[in-house]
Amino acid sequence: MDNELKKDYSISNEISNLNKLKEEGILSEEEFLKAKNNLITNNKTSLPIFTQNKRFTTGVLALFLGGLGLHHFYTGHKIYGIIYLLFCWTLIPSILAFIEGIVYLMMSDETFNTKHDATHPNYKKSKTLLGIER
Repeated sequence: MDNELKKDYSISNEISNLNKLKEEGILSEEEFLKAKNNLITNNKTSLPIFTQNKRFTTGVLALFLGGLGLHHFYTGHKIYGIIYLLFCWTLIPSILAFIEGIVYLMMSDETFNTKHDATHPNYKKSKTLLGIER
Protein backbone atom coordinates (compact mmCIF):
# COMPACT_ATOMS: atom_id res chain seq x y z
CA MET A 1 0.00 0.00 0.00
CA ASP A 2 1.49 3.35 -0.96
CA ASN A 3 1.74 6.29 1.47
CA GLU A 4 -1.28 8.18 0.10
CA LEU A 5 -3.56 5.15 0.50
CA LYS A 6 -2.26 4.53 4.02
CA LYS A 7 -2.95 8.16 4.89
CA ASP A 8 -6.48 7.98 3.43
CA TYR A 9 -7.18 4.72 5.29
CA SER A 10 -5.91 6.23 8.55
CA ILE A 11 -8.10 9.32 8.17
CA SER A 12 -11.10 7.14 7.36
CA ASN A 13 -10.49 5.19 10.58
CA GLU A 14 -10.17 8.41 12.56
CA ILE A 15 -13.50 9.67 11.21
CA SER A 16 -15.06 6.32 12.11
CA ASN A 17 -13.70 6.62 15.66
CA LEU A 18 -15.06 10.17 15.94
CA ASN A 19 -18.45 8.92 14.78
CA LYS A 20 -18.45 6.24 17.50
CA LEU A 21 -17.65 8.89 20.12
CA LYS A 22 -20.53 11.00 18.83
CA GLU A 23 -22.93 8.04 18.96
CA GLU A 24 -21.88 7.30 22.55
CA GLY A 25 -22.64 10.90 23.49
CA ILE A 26 -19.04 11.79 24.30
CA LEU A 27 -18.87 14.32 21.45
CA SER A 28 -21.61 16.73 20.50
CA GLU A 29 -22.62 17.10 16.84
CA GLU A 30 -20.75 20.41 16.65
CA GLU A 31 -17.57 18.97 18.17
CA PHE A 32 -17.77 15.98 15.83
CA LEU A 33 -18.12 18.16 12.71
CA LYS A 34 -15.29 20.44 13.82
CA ALA A 35 -12.93 17.52 14.50
CA LYS A 36 -13.87 15.83 11.22
CA ASN A 37 -13.31 19.03 9.24
CA ASN A 38 -9.92 19.49 10.92
CA LEU A 39 -8.89 15.95 10.00
CA ILE A 40 -9.87 16.39 6.38
CA THR A 41 -8.43 19.86 5.85
CA ASN A 42 -5.20 19.32 7.80
CA ASN A 43 -4.38 16.07 6.02
CA LYS A 44 -5.58 17.18 2.58
CA THR A 45 -7.01 13.76 1.90
CA SER A 46 -8.64 12.77 -1.35
CA LEU A 47 -10.64 9.88 0.11
CA PRO A 48 -13.76 11.45 1.61
CA ILE A 49 -15.15 13.35 -1.34
CA PHE A 50 -17.11 11.71 -4.14
CA THR A 51 -15.78 12.46 -7.59
CA GLN A 52 -17.69 13.63 -10.62
CA ASN A 53 -17.71 10.01 -11.80
CA LYS A 54 -19.72 9.02 -8.71
CA ARG A 55 -22.32 11.68 -9.48
CA PHE A 56 -22.49 10.59 -13.12
CA THR A 57 -22.62 6.89 -12.18
CA THR A 58 -25.38 7.55 -9.64
CA GLY A 59 -27.37 9.47 -12.26
CA VAL A 60 -27.02 6.73 -14.87
CA LEU A 61 -27.91 4.02 -12.35
CA ALA A 62 -31.00 6.01 -11.37
CA LEU A 63 -32.06 6.41 -15.00
CA PHE A 64 -31.62 2.79 -16.05
CA LEU A 65 -31.84 0.62 -12.91
CA GLY A 66 -33.34 3.07 -10.43
CA GLY A 67 -36.64 1.21 -10.27
CA LEU A 68 -34.76 -1.44 -8.30
CA GLY A 69 -33.14 1.17 -6.05
CA LEU A 70 -29.59 0.48 -7.19
CA HIS A 71 -28.63 4.17 -7.14
CA HIS A 72 -29.59 4.33 -3.46
CA PHE A 73 -27.53 1.27 -2.61
CA TYR A 74 -24.62 2.80 -4.56
CA THR A 75 -24.72 6.01 -2.50
CA GLY A 76 -25.13 4.13 0.78
CA HIS A 77 -28.83 4.84 1.39
CA LYS A 78 -29.74 1.22 2.03
CA ILE A 79 -33.16 1.87 3.55
CA TYR A 80 -34.30 3.75 0.45
CA GLY A 81 -32.82 1.03 -1.75
CA ILE A 82 -34.82 -1.62 0.09
CA ILE A 83 -38.02 0.44 -0.15
CA TYR A 84 -37.52 0.90 -3.90
CA LEU A 85 -36.81 -2.82 -4.27
CA LEU A 86 -39.93 -3.82 -2.33
CA PHE A 87 -42.20 -1.59 -4.41
CA CYS A 88 -40.52 -2.03 -7.81
CA TRP A 89 -43.52 -3.97 -9.09
CA THR A 90 -45.68 -0.80 -8.81
CA LEU A 91 -43.43 1.15 -11.22
CA ILE A 92 -43.62 4.16 -8.86
CA PRO A 93 -39.94 3.76 -7.90
CA SER A 94 -39.06 3.72 -11.62
CA ILE A 95 -40.77 7.07 -12.17
CA LEU A 96 -39.16 8.57 -9.06
CA ALA A 97 -35.74 7.18 -10.01
CA PHE A 98 -35.99 8.61 -13.52
CA ILE A 99 -36.62 12.07 -12.04
CA GLU A 100 -33.81 11.56 -9.51
CA GLY A 101 -31.44 10.51 -12.29
CA ILE A 102 -32.07 13.71 -14.20
CA VAL A 103 -31.63 15.74 -11.00
CA TYR A 104 -28.32 13.98 -10.21
CA LEU A 105 -26.99 14.62 -13.71
CA MET A 106 -27.96 18.31 -13.53
CA MET A 107 -26.65 18.78 -9.97
CA SER A 108 -23.26 20.33 -9.25
CA ASP A 109 -20.53 18.16 -7.72
CA GLU A 110 -20.49 20.23 -4.52
CA THR A 111 -24.25 19.87 -4.01
CA PHE A 112 -24.05 16.14 -4.70
CA ASN A 113 -21.18 15.71 -2.23
CA THR A 114 -23.01 17.69 0.44
CA LYS A 115 -26.12 15.54 0.12
CA HIS A 116 -24.64 12.08 -0.44
CA ASP A 117 -21.11 11.85 0.97
CA ALA A 118 -21.20 11.33 4.75
CA THR A 119 -17.53 12.23 5.08
CA HIS A 120 -17.86 15.54 3.21
CA PRO A 121 -17.24 18.53 5.53
CA ASN A 122 -20.65 20.08 4.76
CA TYR A 123 -22.66 16.83 4.82
CA LYS A 124 -25.98 17.05 6.63
CA LYS A 125 -28.24 14.09 7.19
CA SER A 126 -31.64 14.86 5.81
CA LYS A 127 -34.96 13.43 6.85
CA THR A 128 -37.83 12.88 4.53
CA LEU A 129 -41.53 13.12 5.18
CA LEU A 130 -41.45 9.58 6.52
CA GLY A 131 -38.82 10.61 9.08
CA ILE A 132 -36.27 8.17 7.70
CA GLU A 133 -32.69 9.42 7.77
CA ARG A 134 -30.77 9.16 4.52
